[in-house]
Amino acid sequence: MSKESIKGLYARTKPFMFMIFLQTSYAVGSLVTKSALNKGLNHYTFAVYRNAIAALFFGPLAFFTESYPSFAGGNRKARPKMTVSIFLKIILLGLLEYVFYILCFSSVRKKP
Repeated sequence: MSKESIKGLYARTKPFMFMIFLQTSYAVGSLVTKSALNKGLNHYTFAVYRNAIAALFFGPLAFFTESYPSFAGGNRKARPKMTVSIFLKIILLGLLEYVFYILCFSSVRKKP
């Protein structure tokens, strides 16, 4: 196979490969959540750990994609300015996400 045909095959199958990866990661996350909660981990503690790990993973990723134009097409100067309205919406979504996690994990926890 030539390089062009391999690149074309990769370009056509990339969305499907990403969806398979995403569904697999959801399944693994559900198994880890169920196992941790069944072994006695508090659902509040689990939500804090999950958010902390996500921040450690996505923080550097967001920094590099926004700071370097050659990395994933990011360009910090092309973004609109942060207004108070946008900032408050981000804070509200962050709080709602945390409440959603708590509600989901409290309903999944092990029953006595």
